[in-house]
Amino acid sequence: MKRCFFFICTLLFGFLFNATAKQITVTTSGLTFSPSSLNANIGDTIHFVYGGGSVPHTTTSTSVPAGAATWNAPLDATHTSFNYVIKIGGDYAYQCNFHVLMGMVGSFKVPPLTKISVLKTLSVNSCISADSIQYKGSVITVNDTMPFTIKNLQLGSYFITARGNNGTDALTGKSATSALAPVPTGVLAKNIKSTTTTIKWNHLTCVKFYTVQFRKKGVTTWTKKNTVGNKDSLNLTGLTASTIFEFQVASNDSVNKKIATSKFSALNTFTTTASLITVINSSSPPIGSTIKEDVQNKDLLVYPNPATNSFTIQTNGLHYNSAKLFNADGIVVWSAPHNALSGDNKLNVNVSNFASGTYFLVLIDVNNKQHLEKIVVEK
Repeated sequence: MKRCFFFICTLLFGFLFNATAKQITVTTSGLTFSPSSLNANIGDTIHFVYGGGSVPHTTTSTSVPAGAATWNAPLDATHTSFNYVIKIGGDYAYQCNFHVLMGMVGSFKVPPLTKISVLKTLSVNSCISADSIQYKGSVITVNDTMPFTIKNLQLGSYFITARGNNGTDALTGKSATSALAPVPTGVLAKNIKSTTTTIKWNHLTCVKFYTVQFRKKGVTTWTKKNTVGNKDSLNLTGLTASTIFEFQVASNDSVNKKIATSKFSALNTFTTTASLITVINSSSPPIGSTIKEDVQNKDLLVYPNPATNSFTIQTNGLHYNSAKLFNADGIVVWSAPHNALSGDNKLNVNVSNFASGTYFLVLIDVNNKQHLEKIVVEK
């Protein structure tokens, strides 16, 4: 995306920037403040200085804008200066408490900071949408306070600045940043398993990457993952079996280390499947019960268990139509060739490349009876 990421203008269409805060010196001179009146800006410092002599003075505020701090400081041979930092715009007045009746007073004016806020940002529905942001200026500092709209913006991240009084105010107000990026559509979950799923959405050519946020239903905190590049899906792993998850997807565009993130798609849900352990415990004979009986009858042997590199399945006269080895997520990691277990066969299962953990061997005999054996792989 080749475009400028920050749109800067003023309410009265002058391209202006914040002034640098400065220090303004006011010195006692005889029985006066010099200068006795001045203009300053928010962020400036009024630096009161004792001008010498044998007569002590004070600088004491008599009128300040609402919310501004008052002050009362001595100015004499011991206290030679005092600083007042301006934080609020408005009119300020001060005096020397010792010589106010002799006219030793002063004042300074500070224009308020122009305020501007975002009223509305229209949704972006595609990579070619002509979209807009609506702003409104401060009724205190700007003559034209009616809302206005900037249209035909390209995708990106925008803010707007403003100065009042026909652009002559020294300070510039800045709005919040608004992102214009298309919201992903066609969002769904597929290939849902006990601990994994794939989140899918419609591809957008103008997007740099996507953000998927997900959480267990009822939990307030989101987990967020980003795609690497412009992909139309993201695999989620490490999920909890038999659990409802909520999820959403947002698109991201980026230029010059700035990122514009769209609104998230509508809230959607998926439910992970039960793990193989749950299925066995809830709907099948207890693990090992069938096998134990077979071993006692010498109909089926599985050894060694635990296994490191391989284990052997030995049938003693029985025929099994199928044999499969599942991991704890219920995924088949090995299956026997057709008719590999019949009669007095021995079948070696190589687990040298398997991760350490618990696996489940499921065999179905000619009577459609399920035989289960828990296999532990240790490295």
